[in-house]
Amino acid sequence: MTRDDFLARIAGALGRSGSDVVAPPPEPPSAAVVSPSTAELDDEGSLVLRFVERASAVGAIVRRVRGESEALACAAAVVREYGLSACAADDDRARSILELSQVAAAPPAEADVGVSTAWRAVAETGTVVVRAEEGRLVGVLPSVHVVVLRERDVRRGLVELYRDLATPALDALPSSLVQITGPSRTADIEMTLTTGVHGPGTVVVVLVATAGPRNERSPE
Repeated sequence: MTRDDFLARIAGALGRSGSDVVAPPPEPPSAAVVSPSTAELDDEGSLVLRFVERASAVGAIVRRVRGESEALACAAAVVREYGLSACAADDDRARSILELSQVAAAPPAEADVGVSTAWRAVAETGTVVVRAEEGRLVGVLPSVHVVVLRERDVRRGLVELYRDLATPALDALPSSLVQITGPSRTADIEMTLTTGVHGPGTVVVVLVATAGPRNERSPE
């Protein structure tokens, strides 16, 4: 079969003749079309609302609180609510939650719940971001993951997120960033979706209102 015969067969299958002129492909959509939400995310309030919307859509449970004391109490209540008995914590705040919830401390592999502090979050995907220094396994091995997130640390998208890594306020780059978008999901070859197989089946985000202007370059 010659090249012309081959192309003629394809043209015939498409209902065209070999002499038909094919129109050029359309121009790619602009960034504004690809991400229509950009214009809506001009202030912190809109960013937070978008994060709550997207995080909830991917299966995370978002609980909004005012201030640090409410955040600690809320996170501790979540631990008690799920009847968990062993908790892994990755920083001082998380360890305070552990004490309030009155459950035993445990390494991640033996814990029912992991408690973390988010470094940033991405509004467009409902993703929370934890630095590796805060402990990757805390948010991977336990069946429930509780993440404390400040509203001022919510960013529009990945561009803003990675721009924060370039700030001089950071003493050193983290060895890695763990991006968590809802509970763990696994699909087999038949596309049967199961949650909680390779990570937490429940992700609870305690979203803390923060007073004052948005901190664009907070290292913590």
